Amino acid sequence: MALELFNQMLGSVPDFQQGAVIAVVMLIPSIASVGLMALLERYAIRYNKTAPIELPRGRVRDGV
Repeated sequence: MALELFNQMLGSVPDFQQGAVIAVVMLIPSIASVGLMALLERYAIRYNKTAPIELPRGRVRDGV
């Protein structure tokens, strides 16, 4: 899609109106993703401290 935008804007016969439409179509998903990331950031679980994990010994796993 970015290649099509480049061709519309800077091709042999520039079509700025079609290029503007493609640019807006490309902008909509990026705005939606930024909004989604902001929404998910509210519900992110943060832990202030970490605890070590005790793994059981495994001869095969440890040998590999």
